[in-house]
Amino acid sequence: MKSGHFRALVFAGVMIGFPVEFSHLAAANPGNQGQVSKGELDALAKKLTSSESLRVDLVQRKTSPSRPNRPVVVKGHALFQKPDRFRWVLGEPLNEETIFNGHDLFKYLPRENVAARYSAKGQQAKEVKRVVDFVLNVESIFNAYKLVHGTREGKVLKLEFKPANPESDEIDTLELTIDEERGFVSRVYFTLRNKSSLAVEFSNPDRRGLTPLSFSLPSGVKVNDIM
Repeated sequence: MKSGHFRALVFAGVMIGFPVEFSHLAAANPGNQGQVSKGELDALAKKLTSSESLRVDLVQRKTSPSRPNRPVVVKGHALFQKPDRFRWVLGEPLNEETIFNGHDLFKYLPRENVAARYSAKGQQAKEVKRVVDFVLNVESIFNAYKLVHGTREGKVLKLEFKPANPESDEIDTLELTIDEERGFVSRVYFTLRNKSSLAVEFSNPDRRGLTPLSFSLPSGVKVNDIM
């Protein structure tokens, strides 16, 4: 799950366990030292938890180039487990789940009781995979993006990034909102060069352990292989 799209889309929402060193981020934007200092970033890194599992509620807002002011808003929840498992559950009107069990990627439709199995290296569900990568592989952000702006509002830190190599990245702008007190990313927002956008807000983080069944299809589901 380390494709360019995966590296590019998730954090979506919650940092779950990488003691990232933030000093190089402050250095990347010395003009904003008065807003977010190196010391603040380093202190934030120490607060990020090292949980193996995470459950969060989410609200997803997605726009398309043809409807930039009319987002499709969907509520749901997400499950994450290191190193790369996730279950992305969206309610009405989509009523669908995207599941990666460490080997296979599924698009599951509970209402129809069917699922499509895709290659883990394919292009399906790439928006979800981006967000998940931001959740599970925080260091990928700092390797692929440069900090251009950072501000603090109380215990909330807002960071804006640009791709380090714009010509090879679909993302135009990436924004992360970090709840410093609870040590997780509470919002991920990015715009693409085609003028579409995706915003995901996370809440109610629960770090209790998850089992492999959390990332499995229910029994009796018809699976169609689409490679």
